[in-house]
Amino acid sequence: MLKFLRLKKPFNLKYFDSVESTNDVAASFASQGCKPWTIVCANEQKKGKGRLGRKWISKKGNIFFSIILKPDLKVNYTPQLNFVASLAIYDTLQPFLPREVAFNFKWPNDLLLNEKKFCGILIETSFIGDTLDWLVLGIGINVLSFPKGTIFPATSLKEMGCKDLSDESFLQRFLENFKKYFVSWEVEGFNRVKRAWLKKAYRLNENISLNMNSKKIIGKFIGIDNSGQIILKLNTEKKKIFNVGDILG
Repeated sequence: MLKFLRLKKPFNLKYFDSVESTNDVAASFASQGCKPWTIVCANEQKKGKGRLGRKWISKKGNIFFSIILKPDLKVNYTPQLNFVASLAIYDTLQPFLPREVAFNFKWPNDLLLNEKKFCGILIETSFIGDTLDWLVLGIGINVLSFPKGTIFPATSLKEMGCKDLSDESFLQRFLENFKKYFVSWEVEGFNRVKRAWLKKAYRLNENISLNMNSKKIIGKFIGIDNSGQIILKLNTEKKKIFNVGDILG
């Protein structure tokens, strides 16, 4: 059980049976001066959060955790850590998935198996002026169950045939992989991360529909910029950058 997991330094695990949101708990710890690499993990979230104020269905048997980080980062570049974390999740899970299962990253912060969502990432921050005070990276993974009737199809690791990977082993392996990518990102910058992410990007070099509330943008998905914004080539051949939206088709 994650409750009894002991992690090596610099990681410090704080486990709860039930919380409103692991991101909220982690943010509270961070605002009180809690050290980076503290991980808040829960067996259940009563008010799990997704991007743009959406709910994240958080039933027992799935994995929910948030990491406190304090990188030297400008506000425009905080989304880069979505992509860093995505690569670490891929490296952690790929050895335990059947070969026929396709793994993709869906802009901006979702992970897919066979074109169905099983994981989401949520970053929340606090800045003092232009200086980052703290950053909380929240991750939710559908391990045993997933919500039905969602706008974008969902799935779970269990449904996709993921075997021989306990929650404890997943978290340990993920943190090791994430720390590796995080250090590389701090030293080398975003370009290497961006290239690796794009190799697995869902619908890259295809025409997509980017939904922005009631607005719909049609264009060819040709890449992301260094702020993690999506770049589309519109029908007019003009390139345009967007920082929000959902790829639904």
